[in-house]
Amino acid sequence: MLLISLEAWIAKIKGVKINRSADMISSLSSGVTNTVRDGIKFSFVIISYSWLVENIQSTN
Repeated sequence: MLLISLEAWIAKIKGVKINRSADMISSLSSGVTNTVRDGIKFSFVIISYSWLVENIQSTN
């Protein structure tokens, strides 16, 4: 967010329009969604693996 603010500030000083807010919000929400989805997948794998280790052990 800091870099986005810095970019907007410099663009305002130079008088250049570089970002369209709708596109920026769409891209940020897409990135957040992908990050959350990857985190959920990773958590599912960890939980599934620990369950398998506890419940499907070969007995000696």
